[in-house]
Amino acid sequence: MTKQIHVAVGVLLDDQDRVLIARRPLHVHQGGLWEFPGGKVEPGEEIQRALQREFEEEVGITPLAAIPLLKIAHAYPDKSVLLDVWLFRDYSGTASGREGQAIEWRPLVDLRAADFPAANAPILKALGLPSELAITPALNSQSELLALLQHYQSLGLKLIQLRQKHLDASTYLDWYLQAGDFCSSHNIRLMANCSPETITGKFSPDYHCAASYIERLSQRPVPQDKLFSVACHTLQELQLAEQLGADFVLLSPVLPTKSYRSEHCVGWDGFASLANAVSLPVYALGGLQRDDLPRATAAGAIGLAGISAFLV
Repeated sequence: MTKQIHVAVGVLLDDQDRVLIARRPLHVHQGGLWEFPGGKVEPGEEIQRALQREFEEEVGITPLAAIPLLKIAHAYPDKSVLLDVWLFRDYSGTASGREGQAIEWRPLVDLRAADFPAANAPILKALGLPSELAITPALNSQSELLALLQHYQSLGLKLIQLRQKHLDASTYLDWYLQAGDFCSSHNIRLMANCSPETITGKFSPDYHCAASYIERLSQRPVPQDKLFSVACHTLQELQLAEQLGADFVLLSPVLPTKSYRSEHCVGWDGFASLANAVSLPVYALGGLQRDDLPRATAAGAIGLAGISAFLV
């Protein structure tokens, strides 16, 4: 059995949403492809220390306040790797290819899977997530839904969760299909929020699983080319979402809402602690407005999600 190699990987984003990448030397494994800086974790070495050492040696940068993004186990024909991926925006130093390698600050929108080793595909998927996720409020008609989608589109939103708990399964599917037509024509991803039993071979959308349904799942309910997210409130739910192979989670409530009083909220410190306990992209949810995004990312969030935040 091939021994798994533990690799620390750092995703460094600047204030223009560009990511630092480097080209692998031609003579090494997967040579000529682009990669996120990092390297092998030495025996007994802490992951944060490995990340710092590799960045300083490779590109002359010291990472500051890195947060876990995800872990990826991948088997190539000739080796097996565990990529321990961390995300950070704060750093000291000036980037340069200290080992003679080409480096580049590439905009997130220009990242292409073909340019990277196959094991990097989940990283690119995570980096493709937008910083804002809108959740629909309860609506009375499909005409209201269409008007709301037009409003979201005017705000520039690219990821929407269709949450309509009052609809039966058949009606929900009708609404989803109509909303999907609008979203696909405006380059918006629409996630279904429904019971796991609704997901079938004929209906396999980008899917969000509510916390009340999570224990019904024994495996990821949709293919890898679809987004799969889970609503979480506790560390146990976050860990279960990780085991199920979720692409990201929504962690709530951060701040008080109409449904949650302050004593039931995790707060920003609690959010940061929980978000850092798992290797998954985490959206902050609950009592937030759009201008809370910098606070959310500082606490380790990939972005923020909400209902009322996107209604004005």
